[in-house]
Amino acid sequence: MALEGLISKRTDAPYRSGRTESWIKSKCALSQEFVIIGYVPSSTSRQAVGALVLGYYEEKELVHAGRAGTGFTDETALALRSGLESIETTQPKFKRPVDKASLQNVRWVEPRFVADIQFRGWSTDKLLRQAAFKGIREDTAAKDVVLEEPKGPTMKPARKTASQVNLTHPDRIIFDLDPGEGVEWEEVIAGALEVKDRLKSQGLESFVKTTGGKGLHVVSPIMPSGEWERVKAFTKKMAEAMAADSSRKYLAVMTKSRRKGRIFIDYLRNGRGATAIAAYSTRARTGAAVSVPLTWTELKTGIRANQFTIDNLRQRLSHRKRDAWRGFFELKQKLPG
Repeated sequence: MALEGLISKRTDAPYRSGRTESWIKSKCALSQEFVIIGYVPSSTSRQAVGALVLGYYEEKELVHAGRAGTGFTDETALALRSGLESIETTQPKFKRPVDKASLQNVRWVEPRFVADIQFRGWSTDKLLRQAAFKGIREDTAAKDVVLEEPKGPTMKPARKTASQVNLTHPDRIIFDLDPGEGVEWEEVIAGALEVKDRLKSQGLESFVKTTGGKGLHVVSPIMPSGEWERVKAFTKKMAEAMAADSSRKYLAVMTKSRRKGRIFIDYLRNGRGATAIAAYSTRARTGAAVSVPLTWTELKTGIRANQFTIDNLRQRLSHRKRDAWRGFFELKQKLPG
């Protein structure tokens, strides 16, 4: 999914916006050994390297992997330049063509040294992204450096992994019930139950969650086989049917001037590129309310849209014996038609 990292906060610190020492950004990073095949001189010091040019072997042929231009201390940059200058050579032969921009200002060296490199991923032209030098590996022979597969703990996934997510096809339907001024909470609940019944009539089971704002989300998992436009058309048709059947309760257009006393059945969350608050995500609002999955039985008890916050959510979860959305990821439902 190409996520950049995680944001975490000290549990005893207040929830405040802006940069503080209480918040920490932990970036996701990959690590791999690469052969040093060249360097680019520093633009600020004549005796230091500015970047290392890296590669790896594929079927005994050298593959250009890009550059690492950060991670050096002043001392390291000087030491690398001193060591690499003595083994400069002509440009090596690569297995695949290398673009001209990658060849500019490079001083090629014999492939003797191996570097430990941390990086954020690969670009579309198969070059390292945000690569940083971490050190020289003296225990690895350059000829043995090949591209490694990403490694991690071996576990049975309880939820979808990144490799299982199909971003080109939606795997769920979302109806966002957004109440206008003057709408009672009981009416929002009734609207969510009507969406549930209408989906049920189409052969689709659904789940409900608070939004942490004013409304509710009704979510139905589907197999990722339909196109985005098809899913959006299906949800639009249902929203328009609700608005036509109960025009005093619902509307299917987002015009704010028409929302007073009615609930906007927002189907637009189902367009490609559209966003919706994820389960257990906080809202950037006073109180830091959280979007929380519920059972349909709980919804009837009158739980409010912003009832759960970062302060009381732990208590809710500690008292639950089973997931409110148990079975969500196991459902194999197809979009009707």
